[in-house]
Formats: sequence, structure tokens, C-alpha cells
Amino acid sequence: MVENDKNEGGGPREMLRGLLAVLALAVVAVGVILFLQHRSVTESGGPAAQVAMIDSEAIYALPEFTKVKKELDDLSDKMKKELVATIQAKKLDDQDAERLREQMRDKLQQEQRRRVTPLYRRVTAAIAILAQKNHYRVVLDKRIVVTGVVDITDAVKKEFESLQDADLSKLPMSADGNSTIGYVDQDAVADLRIFKDAQAQILVEYQQMAARLQKEAQGKSPSVQEQMRQAMVVAFQQREAALMKPVEERVKQVITQVARQKGLSLVLNSRHIMWGGQNLTDDVIKKLVDPAS
Repeated sequence: MVENDKNEGGGPREMLRGLLAVLALAVVAVGVILFLQHRSVTESGGPAAQVAMIDSEAIYALPEFTKVKKELDDLSDKMKKELVATIQAKKLDDQDAERLREQMRDKLQQEQRRRVTPLYRRVTAAIAILAQKNHYRVVLDKRIVVTGVVDITDAVKKEFESLQDADLSKLPMSADGNSTIGYVDQDAVADLRIFKDAQAQILVEYQQMAARLQKEAQGKSPSVQEQMRQAMVVAFQQREAALMKPVEERVKQVITQVARQKGLSLVLNSRHIMWGGQNLTDDVIKKLVDPAS
């Protein structure tokens, strides 16, 4: 049976739950601007002549996206209610209940991809059409641009609407890569062994600290337990940062080397590149895996 975990007045179990809420295994976070040469951030065709930006939040607030979001939220609520009812009706144990939750998450992710991917493709196609028409080599997310770059958000919105019934397979969906701005897929980099090893060590140390806390907290008042929990959170975060620091510094070093070899002026997280730029992910991963390459 799935037990009711309510624990009046707090206790070690509640403290561990609070700690689990702050345990997020570290992944690479080398910043928005990963590498920046001491020269113009703009492309060589003049001040920002070949760089544009769009407000991604404004794009994703379009009716088509908000409609899909509401549909997915409603579906999620429905599936969660059905899940709870099934667990209670069949009196499932923790293992079987978690298996059903995993199945529900997989179904939601599949449905999200099915509904959202066509919209993302329309956005990409709209950006591609405008980029090629106006000779933009790279289009950035407005959130990382301060000034001096043309904002094409409204134009992308109009193009997006015009592509509602278009055959996107016949439209250009990628740039030529001839740009002095590069990008790295941090999720792909964070999946490397050097990060997995660091994450494994972080988890081991967390479990050790949590076990000590649970033992030492026995018999203590709720206020003292909370103080102990907060102290452990701080200690854990400091240890996590110390374990990840050499890994993150190594990633920054490799990105800098690859960027210089390619003559780039700026390297960003791939999430901030809406169009164009040079993808450095494979080169960075290759060098991290084999430093002699």
C-alpha cells in the first residue's frame, strides 16, 4: 500500500523530503555567454548588420501555443486523477505505483511532442524565411540581447501565421553555418562521463549527509530539526559546487579553445540561438572525451 506520509510536528522523514527538494544533480552551467573575444560581437557586415533577435516569450504566447498548453495541462490533470484513483482502487504498493507514474509521464511527453513539434517547426520556418530574405546569419533570443540588434518578432509572428497550411518540408530549415557566433548544446555536454561521475559522487555524499542527519535528528524538537536541515542544505550545496567546479572549468577551457580555432567572437548556449550560428557541440565533446584530439 502507498502509505500516508503525514508526520505530525515534522520529523526525520519530513526533513529528508525537504532535502530531496533541494537535491538537483549538478549539470553544466557555464553561463549564457560561454566565450567572448575582445572584438565586436556583431557579424562582419557592419554593426549588427547580419544579426537579428526575436522575443521567444512573445512567440510562445501566440494563441496556437497557449491553446496547446491548456490542452496539455487539462490532459495532465485528467491523467493524474485517473492515476490516483487506480492506485487507491487496486491498493498498489510503492513500486507498482511508481511504475504507473512513469508510464503516465511517458505518455504526456509523447503527447507534448506530437502537439508542440509542428508549432516549433513553423516558428523555425518563419525565422528561416526572414533570415534568408534579409541575409541574417544568426537570430538570437531577445533575452540575451541588450541593444543594437534588429527585433524581427512581429515579422516572425506574421510569417508564422501565413505558414499555417504550408508544406514545411519544402522550406529551408537550416543556415549555412557561416557565422562568427557559435553555440553548444549544454544538455549533450552534461551527458558525458565526466559529469556522470561527478553527479554520482554528489549523490553518494548527499546520501551520507542525509543518513547522518536522520540519525542525529532523532528526538530533537521540530525547530531544531529545521535548523539542522538548513545547515545540511548549505553544507551540501557548498560541497556540490566544489565537486562541479573543476568539471565546469574544463568545459569552459575546451569551448574557448574550439572557439578560437574557428575564429568565433561569441559562443552561447544552444537554447539562446533561434537561427544560424555554428554548432560546436561535436567538437567540444570530442575534445572533452579525447584531450589529444
